[in-house]
Amino acid sequence: MEMEARKKFLRILFLLFVSAGFSYSSFAATVVECKRCYNFKAAAENAKVAGFVTVVDFGSDKINSFNVLYEHETRRYIALPMATPSQISSTFHRFVALASSGSAVHVIDVDESSGGFLSAYRDTTAHDVIRSASLRGMLGRGIAKNYTGADTGNATWNEIALKVTTLALTFLSDKAGVSSVIIVINWQDGSRTVYELDPSHLYEAQYVDGESIGPDGNKLPDPAAVTQSTGGSYAGEYRFQREQTLNEWIRTAQQYGIPVVNGSGGVGSKGLDCTWDGRTLSCKRK
Repeated sequence: MEMEARKKFLRILFLLFVSAGFSYSSFAATVVECKRCYNFKAAAENAKVAGFVTVVDFGSDKINSFNVLYEHETRRYIALPMATPSQISSTFHRFVALASSGSAVHVIDVDESSGGFLSAYRDTTAHDVIRSASLRGMLGRGIAKNYTGADTGNATWNEIALKVTTLALTFLSDKAGVSSVIIVINWQDGSRTVYELDPSHLYEAQYVDGESIGPDGNKLPDPAAVTQSTGGSYAGEYRFQREQTLNEWIRTAQQYGIPVVNGSGGVGSKGLDCTWDGRTLSCKRK
């Protein structure tokens, strides 16, 4: 009954707006940047567009949203204050904080208490991400939605979230000299995965080749290990605390065609010696 009463009230409110000569649209998604803004309502009305309008002022770390209506009788736009979804306001404030710190690195520690989209990835490791293109893509899309705030469940607000993020990245570039955000994920097993979010990849953050680290601090083999310009960085000695982590490294290496053979250390050793011949990486147990 309460829900029906609410729906009836909203229908009556809509009819009142129409009878008063207002034009209403919930589909327009507009973001206005107002520097040193002293009147957010006026900034929304000056946009001269009916629909949802969000006004941002990065310098003062303030964000306000309005439902803008057009009154035909007076030919004026009227801005009615409304709540900004928490996902969007959090994204906005996060970018302002990054710009203030001068660093565009955001670190996420995954543990048992992780909520939101990361709750499905609590048992994931860097090896899992490297081995599966599908997992890399799903994780990248989840990071992008969460980081941009485009996970409100409403298409109009999601569009506003992406527009706010685009402006925020420009602000970040102006203040910190970088136009992308590096997102470091520390998994529960101690391994690390790195993604990058930039203006051209707002729908899916991109996995960064060559930056994955295992629980023992070793670089993990990924596409960078078989790329001419970066493969040489994998040459060197690797030490592992456990046989399991060594085997995980070898399994991932073999997926990328990197041979691992037995050397002087034999099967029971927990070390590797990897060399780069200018074209390929190869490793021996030691």
